[in-house]
Amino acid sequence: MLTSLMEINIALPKRDVTDRAKLFNTSLQEARIWGADYLDSLQEHSKWKLAHSYNVAVLSYRIATEVFSYSSSEAEMFMEAGIVHDIGCLDVSEDIINKDSVLSYDEFELQKIHVEGTLKRLPDTEKYTNMAKVIRGHHQFRNDPYPALTDEEEGLDKSSRLFMDRKILALADQVEALMASKQSSRPYKEPSTPEETIRLLTHARDGSKTEYFTPEEAKMAAELGQDFFDQEAL
Repeated sequence: MLTSLMEINIALPKRDVTDRAKLFNTSLQEARIWGADYLDSLQEHSKWKLAHSYNVAVLSYRIATEVFSYSSSEAEMFMEAGIVHDIGCLDVSEDIINKDSVLSYDEFELQKIHVEGTLKRLPDTEKYTNMAKVIRGHHQFRNDPYPALTDEEEGLDKSSRLFMDRKILALADQVEALMASKQSSRPYKEPSTPEETIRLLTHARDGSKTEYFTPEEAKMAAELGQDFFDQEAL
């Protein structure tokens, strides 16, 4: 049962006793008030999602404060959002979640249900209703976004806090997936270098430029990601 960062049954980062680690533990306790069964089940369901969730939680907090100049209090939400953003993976078969090779088209389509799976598990309170709007966007800042954007999401002011919160969680999730080099690394790919990460964050597969993240945002996030995976990540 996961109740603290110190109880994660995998190698801890060297800098485990930090303010961020303490904030992670506090956020984990808040998440366990309503989601203990989900988190414990996810720990059994996937061999790498636990580390991924920790990494996204701390990385999104750092991107918010170090790239987008959020205050610590403004960024606290990302810790709990990162911890729970993938609990919907419980609706995806273990064979797909833990597959040791690239997913087929059909498998990729099946795993998309995890976003809605997370949203339906969040408590029905104002805090989590707002968090759900952020979590729903963590795969929407990409060339093949899912779930499909609603009219409300399409019309979001790009300078609004909600748009920026969604963008930050999405950026953290992508940087983690691209650069993961430890317990959450994907067995079918090598970690991307910062240079490759920047290119993938700012260009489509055909080489054309995208507008989800600016070159400066991608550069700062990739450099932060390198530091994170060198010294702090699971």
